[in-house]
Amino acid sequence: MAEDSKIKIDKFDGSDYGFWKMQIEDLLYQKSLHLPMSVEQPDDMYDEDWMLLDRQALGVVWLSLAKSVAYNIVNETTTYGVLKALSNMYEKSSASNKVFLITPPKSTCGVPPFGGVTDQDLSHQSH
Repeated sequence: MAEDSKIKIDKFDGSDYGFWKMQIEDLLYQKSLHLPMSVEQPDDMYDEDWMLLDRQALGVVWLSLAKSVAYNIVNETTTYGVLKALSNMYEKSSASNKVFLITPPKSTCGVPPFGGVTDQDLSHQSH
């Protein structure tokens, strides 16, 4: 059975950024287009070669974005710039992650989160 050499990833539409980021980075490595993910051009690479490599990597990234996401970063012109802008927009900061982890979820409509017990349930049991 022959394997298809084309790799397909879903277009990033603003949800599940971490999964998309993992896939696009792996795709760029598989295509040997990973160098432009870093901000610095290697010292041993000519400017013209760097610009071509960056443009090729940028094309792969652009093609993996939904129109609504691409519209928000249309002014970015480098692979690094696009990936940095997406990270700033969609990757949660460690501070907000910490707040999320230490803040208990709020109940809605009197129903405790995760099927837990409310204070009112406890007060009824003690009577």
